[in-house]
Formats: sequence, C-alpha cells, structure tokens
Amino acid sequence: KIVKEINISQLHSFHKNLKSIDTIKVFFLTNTTLSTREDLQNKLKRGNLEIEDSNSIYTSGYLLASYINTDYNHIKNIYVIGRKGLIHELKSFGINVFGGFEDDFKKIALYDTGDVKINYDIQAVAVAFDDEINYFKLFYATQIINNNVMFFGTNLDKNLVIGGRK
Repeated sequence: KIVKEINISQLHSFHKNLKSIDTIKVFFLTNTTLSTREDLQNKLKRGNLEIEDSNSIYTSGYLLASYINTDYNHIKNIYVIGRKGLIHELKSFGINVFGGFEDDFKKIALYDTGDVKINYDIQAVAVAFDDEINYFKLFYATQIINNNVMFFGTNLDKNLVIGGRK
C-alpha cells in the first residue's frame, strides 16, 4: 500500500510496524531536489525514524542523476537550474555541474546579452525547482538547449505553496 501524505508521528508508527516484518523493505520517496538524501536521512532521524543509510531514500534529483548516468553516460557536463539536492546527486555520479548556485545573483540586460559567454562544452540542461530562478539562468539554459543538447526536467509540481497560498 502506498501512503500519499502522513505527518511525522504517523510516519514513525507506520515505519516501525513495517520494519517489524522481515520480508518488507521500506523506501522513502520524494520529489524534492532541495535536499540531499543524507539531509533527508538526518531529518528523518530527528523525527525518531532510524534509517540505516540514505540508499533507501529516493529523491527526484537522485533518480534523474542515476538515469543520466545509466542511459546518457556520455554526458559529463550539465547546466543546472536547481538546488543543492540535484547538484549534489549529479556530482556524486561524476558529472560536472555548471550554473546552480554560482548563477544565483547574475543579472542580464534583456536587450543586451552580447557579453555573456556560453560554454558550448555543456552537453545537457537539467531543470528542477529553483528558489533563486532569474533571467540569466533562463537565458543561459536556452542558449545551451538551442545548441541541440539534451534537456532534462524533474520535480514537476502542479502548485507552489508560498505562505500557505498555491
């Protein structure tokens, strides 16, 4: 049975009951790319859930990095619009990451982009949730994509809840 949403106390009880059955392996799935699997493991431990290792936690960032590593293992340079979890997972598979945090505060004049140098050694663009999205990142990713590289997306959400609003 798949449980869609439960609070941490319900999760603790549910996890404890499942772990008591020897034939059941418990996995934690999330579409977040903000946190690494290790961060999530520590968060679950703070909620009194003993997770042996982060290998039982699957984030959309980890799954995308694993997919690229398996099916597109020739790709070694990726421009990222995303956060820590995705960046960490790509790097853990030996992929060079460009963009991400380093482009958080870059500005671009929409009418004059001539001084932006594009790294055409980048072989793909990966996009996930990025709370520091800006026009520079969008422009740069578009220039890379227009060079006929692979484009990957993850962390698709129908809603973005900010301050209790969708």
